This record gives sequence, structure tokens and C-alpha cells, in this order.
Amino acid sequence: MNKYPQWTFNVLNLANEPIKARYLSLLNKITRGSEKIVPLSFIAPFAKNKAYKWQLRKAKAAKADCYIAHNLGALPVSVNAAKFLRTKCGFDAEDYHRYEVSDLEYHPDVILNRYLEDKYIPQLDYLTGSSPLIAASYSELFKLPCTCILNVFNKTNNRLYSHHTRALKLFWFSQTIGINRGIETIIKALNLTKNRFEFHLLGTVDQKYAKALTFLVNSKSRLYFHAPMMPDDIFEFATQFDIGLASEPGFSMNNNYALSNKIFTYVQAGLAVVASNTPAQKHLLDQNNDIGMLYKNNDAKHLADVLDTYYGNRPLLYQHSINAFNLGQSELNWEKESRKFMDIISSII
Repeated sequence: MNKYPQWTFNVLNLANEPIKARYLSLLNKITRGSEKIVPLSFIAPFAKNKAYKWQLRKAKAAKADCYIAHNLGALPVSVNAAKFLRTKCGFDAEDYHRYEVSDLEYHPDVILNRYLEDKYIPQLDYLTGSSPLIAASYSELFKLPCTCILNVFNKTNNRLYSHHTRALKLFWFSQTIGINRGIETIIKALNLTKNRFEFHLLGTVDQKYAKALTFLVNSKSRLYFHAPMMPDDIFEFATQFDIGLASEPGFSMNNNYALSNKIFTYVQAGLAVVASNTPAQKHLLDQNNDIGMLYKNNDAKHLADVLDTYYGNRPLLYQHSINAFNLGQSELNWEKESRKFMDIISSII
């Protein structure tokens, strides 16, 4: 927080409050299994957010001019705090939450998330979405404006590298390295390529899963795991690689509609982007087809062909890297995207 000394924040440290920790854990377990017994109107905020009551108390005490929620568990907090103080509130939908886990209408998470959205979103003073498809979906669903504000980052001054002869380095990162992230398709593609690659993954990983992935890679390519790091450090770290992989498998409507911060990190770091053709990623790459290439979702052979194309055409790889970096400096950055956000805030306060 030293970077923003004017900011204040509250932290619920359950380690120092063991009784409260046990109470909240029990409350969460009870509410998560009680939807058919207790009406959702009583338990929904607690079922989604075990610290709901504590957060609401702190939010009210802040006496803010505008309360902004960035996840579905915080949405009731923002709306109810704003209602209590007769002030404004907004929600940044970073996912299409009702179908975040599953597309099945009777899945418990779908039922809970749908209830929270239907109850609280109509009470907002503004709504934003983190991708064009998420914003369009919410706008159509609730018949109200939903502005797309991309999860982009501040401009960087990263150095561009030119790699002409060596094995190409691929980069993928997330908080967690695990199944249902498209990683297995990448491994299969590496085994089908005609050339030698390095595949670098950054994030928390279960050692059994790491060993399983390592076992799957043939001797032609190499696999490397890197420990998590502070978000601001990832940009400089990423500049040592050539290609950033956005391998969303499209397992849910949200996964198809979302634009992860991977792509925007790759752009700021000056990496060529190779992305699965989920609707959201295809929309972005269709508009900016000179920063990377798409591959057919879950199609290892097509991904292998894309990687081999870059391996054999280094000028194309370098040009896409330059284009990606320049796009990050000119369009896909927070300096530009934040103007839309500030316009919204100015209009309601």
C-alpha cells in the first residue's frame, strides 16, 4: 500500500479470532446446503460471503459517497451499505457470474448466483462488465446500460526482445495451475510440434499435478514451473518469453464470455498472443489480428501448427510482438480505459 498512501483498508484476520472463524465456517456450511429448506432471501448473502455481516458493518462505517463491488459476494454489501446511507453504489462484473461454474440451470451455484444478481443488480446506480460479451449479456438480461471496462493495466516501458534462432519460450500464468485451464491441450500440442519449445507456467501448483504434466511432455520440449509473484512483477518477468498462451477451454458460458488478464499482461509485456477461439478471445483477436493467432479450442493439432508457424517465421513473431506492445501503449491500457470509469463515477456523484 506504500504506492497509494492515501488509501485505507480493513482486514478481517480470522487467525486472531478463532471463535469467529469457527462460527463463520459453520454458517457458510449451513447456508450452502440449506437453499431448499431456508428461503434464499434469508441466507443468500451469507452463503456467498461468510464475512458478509462484518464487511457490511465496515462498509457502513466508511460512510462512502459510492460503494463499488468487484465480486458477487461483495454485491449485497455495496447495495445494502448504499441503501443504509442513501448514497450510490456500483458493480464491476468481472465474470458472467450466474454461469461462472456451470451452465446447468439447477446447479446450486447457478441458483444462488442468479438469485443474488436478480435481487441486487436492479438496485445499482451503475453496472460495468470486464469484456464486451459479459457487458452485452448483462445489459440484455437486465435491460439497463452495462459499460465494458477491460481489465487492462498501466502502460509499461518493457524492453522488446528479438529471438531469431533459439527454442521459443511459451508463457502461461494464473493464481493456480490446474485442470480445466487448457494446459493439457498445450502439452499435447508440444508433443505434436516439429520443433523444440520451452513451456513456462507461473502459479501455485499441486506437486502431483506438476509431475503428471512433466511426465506427459516428450523429450523434445521442456517444462518449467515458477512460483507465484507479486502482480506488478509479472510484466518484467514476462518479457523474457516469446509467446503468451490464453488457453481458456470454454467449459462454461462465463469461460466463453470472459477475457482473462493473461492476454492484457502479454500485450503489455510485448508477447505474441496465441489464444483459444472462445467467443470473447476470438472477438478481441479478430479486432487485433496482427498481435497473435487463434487456435481451435481444445484442438492440439491446430495449436501445434500455430506454434510451428511462429517457430519457422521469426519475422512474423517479432512483428506480432511489436504490434502487441504498441497496442498496449496506445489502446489496451488503464490510462485510456479508466476514462470510461471516471465518466461513470462523475455522472452519478
